[in-house]
Amino acid sequence: VPTCLRHGEPLYDAPLAHADVHDRIQRFYHPYHHMLEQLIHEARSHFPQVLVLDLHSMPPLQPKSWLQPAPRVVIGDKFGTACHPQFSDAVQRFMRANGLRVAMNYPFSGGHITQRHASPIRGVNLLQIELCRSLYLQSPDCRMKSPRFGNMQRLIAALSRQLLEAL
Repeated sequence: VPTCLRHGEPLYDAPLAHADVHDRIQRFYHPYHHMLEQLIHEARSHFPQVLVLDLHSMPPLQPKSWLQPAPRVVIGDKFGTACHPQFSDAVQRFMRANGLRVAMNYPFSGGHITQRHASPIRGVNLLQIELCRSLYLQSPDCRMKSPRFGNMQRLIAALSRQLLEAL
């Protein structure tokens, strides 16, 4: 069970009790992954290729230099092992065509869901897509929808339609 954020910051104010961890695993983790496995299996029974998009929210990243602005979207395909390149390439092109700076596999290459469920050789493609919170939430605490929230909804819907056509 993760206890820290990416840079070592604590995820919780206090350590979780063993019973709480066990309860969360039983109530959320196992049912979630079981349902995802069922949905993938059901889709694969009807289609030769399945594409799962695992969307995440990320904090604004720091630029590498003043010449290289930080990406606003990070696409993770476990360095080509979780998804056929046609899909990751299509997402990159789509996001760039919509004016977004995109990085591939850095600093997020795909997490547990990507690692656990992806199997391109079996027709199960999985992409983790990290979206900068500032694209759709208000600063400074990023807790409220910004006026751009609807734009991001439309962008993800258009991306989904385009990827559906690619399947």
